[in-house]
Amino acid sequence: MNRVTTRLTGIYAYLDNLIVTGKSWENHVERLCVLFTRLASYHFKANFAKSEFGHAKLVYVGHVVSQRKKVGGQSVTPSQQKKEGPGIHPVPVKKAKVSPMTAAKPTSF
Repeated sequence: MNRVTTRLTGIYAYLDNLIVTGKSWENHVERLCVLFTRLASYHFKANFAKSEFGHAKLVYVGHVVSQRKKVGGQSVTPSQQKKEGPGIHPVPVKKAKVSPMTAAKPTSF
């Protein structure tokens, strides 16, 4: 995906996830058109059922991406969930609850 988005301004890729930014709505739509043209040239298709458009703030790969107060900039910060870490899980009291957490086959205790 990095090869597909090379030299495209305001378009970022992580694995098969894409994010498109813009300084204005018109700029954002223009960049989307460029991206869709590039995807078509590589014979890729966008899954519009999984796509979201026009957000001023979103969570992307564990980070919150939003507009800055400055004109035309973006702000990227770790999401609250990423800051807190994986969380604390209660101690399981039944053998059936232990196996899924350890991804191991149940054994006798």
